[in-house]
Amino acid sequence: MCCGRSRRGSCLNRRIHAIDREYRIISALSGTGVPVPRVYLYCEDQAIAGAEFYIMDFLDGRVLVDPSLPNLDRDQRASIYAEMNRFVAELHQVDYKTVGLGDYGRTGSYFARQIARWTRQARDSGMEDIPALEALMEWLPEHVPPGDETSLVHGDYRLDNLVFDKKELRAIGALDWELSTLGHPLADFSYNCLGWHIPAALWRGMAGLDVVSLSIPDEKSYYVNTLRRPAGERSLGLLSRL
Repeated sequence: MCCGRSRRGSCLNRRIHAIDREYRIISALSGTGVPVPRVYLYCEDQAIAGAEFYIMDFLDGRVLVDPSLPNLDRDQRASIYAEMNRFVAELHQVDYKTVGLGDYGRTGSYFARQIARWTRQARDSGMEDIPALEALMEWLPEHVPPGDETSLVHGDYRLDNLVFDKKELRAIGALDWELSTLGHPLADFSYNCLGWHIPAALWRGMAGLDVVSLSIPDEKSYYVNTLRRPAGERSLGLLSRL
């Protein structure tokens, strides 16, 4: 399978096209507890295919877009969410220095740096005249979670970025690694939990649904399940905020 993207355009965040980073982290994770496809080569010469690209094995699985999992039964839903939880916990447990990713990003003050970057991008795009957005820009720096752990983070971790086995309830890989970096493990978990806050009718969310009746964990239960895993103690600081 060939994966390629052009870097042309005026997008404020050019990291969304960083397939070289995607290739690098998938290569590094091979042999760890994080399932990834085998990758073969990365080519930055855009003259060959019109864009830089890399070649990897095709993941012959299924992508579950609707987080309420309407086509699965109760036991299957519970298993899927447990597997999503396990996958990201395995990622955060990887020793990034041992797998050759010690220089994959800056360490320390991850949330402060992300908030500053997001604020700058919002203002550069002309969004600073929105009162609610301005209030959020002021609120976020004052509510940075305690602790300064560093791990590999996916950067766009959600259910529909996982590929599951066609028959078994296990993840065989993840998609869209180009925003991955070194950061705080809570970043992945907080982004992953957005699904519980986005209305079901809006975009791939579950807010307003009776998730317990669907055998899907509520947000706090999902997080408590994380704390029971080997890497979970890194994220204790967020529990009091849920």
